Amino acid sequence: MTRAFRQFIDAVLPTSCIDCQALGSHICTVCSGQFVFTGHRVSRQDLHGCSATTLNREAHLLISAVKDDGRTGLLREISSAIVASLAIAHPAAFESAFAKALHSKEFAIVSIPTRTAALKRRGFDPVGSLARLVAKDLGVRVQPGLSLARETRDQRSLTLDERAENLQGAMSFRTSGAFDGPVLLLDDVVTTGATLLEGRRAVEAAGIHVVGFVTFAETPSLLDAKASK
Repeated sequence: MTRAFRQFIDAVLPTSCIDCQALGSHICTVCSGQFVFTGHRVSRQDLHGCSATTLNREAHLLISAVKDDGRTGLLREISSAIVASLAIAHPAAFESAFAKALHSKEFAIVSIPTRTAALKRRGFDPVGSLARLVAKDLGVRVQPGLSLARETRDQRSLTLDERAENLQGAMSFRTSGAFDGPVLLLDDVVTTGATLLEGRRAVEAAGIHVVGFVTFAETPSLLDAKASK
């Protein structure tokens, strides 16, 4: 099923709330108060950014509805939460490269690539679609070019060390024209940061600076588990 057809179906057929299943809208007025995200700063090693929320129940419902059920209309909810979360990256003095780029809007968004198997299964690229919405809301451009140089395993079932090994050297970045950055990376969820760190490696190997990243959700479970040992 193509992305355009999914969007058409999503727009014209009756829908139900992703939480209580009441007919009428993706998120009903009764449940809407549960889908409020405040945003927070996030770091993985020396790569800094922000996330709109932790991967709580409501965030999981949103992501699952988009990725598993093809309810692309909910990408607007996720995009709005991401854009709002970026406001917290604006300290009074724009001392960091990340905050300076956000303040000046002199950056492009690069989305983390989707695995081929997942792309074929879903029929669309949710992270790429999300990047276009966020870029439009921010008034910046999306820069294509980050791709998987080889197939990788699904990260969700892997340990901390396995995730890093799985992504090592897995991405490449190629652009046409005179693009020279800087870049803000975008993904839907950050856990260990292995995917974003590999994205940064690939982009910076092409001579383009990565100022930071933004995701919809952060799940710190694997990092917390390792730290507690």
